[in-house]
Amino acid sequence: MGRIIMYLFALLGWLNGYTQKKDIFIIDKWINYNRLRGAGDNYGVKYEEKPYYTADGDTLVRRIFLTAEFDQVRKEESLLHGKKNGLAITYYPNGVIAEINYYLNDRLWSVISRADSSGVLFTPGTLHNGTGTRYFFDLHGNEPNCYETYVNGFIEGPYYWVRDETTAIKGNLTYKKNLVKHLPGKKVTFLNSAGMHSTMVVDTSLFRQVFLDERSEFKVLTATDDSVEEVPKEYKYIELMFDDPAIVPYGTWQIINFRTQRPKLAVSFDSYGNPIKVIRYKEDGSVATEQSFPLYNTRRW
Repeated sequence: MGRIIMYLFALLGWLNGYTQKKDIFIIDKWINYNRLRGAGDNYGVKYEEKPYYTADGDTLVRRIFLTAEFDQVRKEESLLHGKKNGLAITYYPNGVIAEINYYLNDRLWSVISRADSSGVLFTPGTLHNGTGTRYFFDLHGNEPNCYETYVNGFIEGPYYWVRDETTAIKGNLTYKKNLVKHLPGKKVTFLNSAGMHSTMVVDTSLFRQVFLDERSEFKVLTATDDSVEEVPKEYKYIELMFDDPAIVPYGTWQIINFRTQRPKLAVSFDSYGNPIKVIRYKEDGSVATEQSFPLYNTRRW
């Protein structure tokens, strides 16, 4: 913990030193790192957890995410009562700290620091006490100031992202938990191969595959009926999928040519996240086609 705090204060001391307009890393190789990136760098699923028990009976879990292939630490976070609380720190493969953010009850609450892979600092945004804007890099280092907006820790407001070297997407997002469907699930309490006690809720299909398989390394202690949220899906035409099914696009979205800033596509969404009108543009910016869709009183992915 002392090491983390030291990092934090060192970074905060340089928060006025933002000088770069784009990340200088090359996609296939990281600054100050002597090997090419592998799939395990970005898509590793391994993590380790260490519980800490307080005198009041609370359990604080420190979770560390590791790359699947190289066992490099890519992210650290803390959980209290099963929800993210406190600092979350992400790293580049070369060990440079990418972001430091603060969570409160699973909600992104404040942005603290952001840097590129060579350690050059960028403004993390204005998000403080749950409200404001969080800036982030696109996937290719072309645009350092993509952004998403939060209100009370939930996505709410303008969004902008550069998908690739020629395409940028912008529009408005809102958070609607009432649109999320729930599927049958099981609340499972079990022991893993190391004898650690855990409880989680999974859908019935995953329960059968993981816990009822005769080769399973988990010993089920109890299993009761429950429910889980539906899995997020991709929104049509803008081709975006968010990590929470309650995040919904609304109003008019634009897909533009990042280089020329000319429109390529305009999509109008209703309050359920359904497309109701699509306009396609020619390369010179003039309208090519228009298409309208019927209204529905529910979300139709």
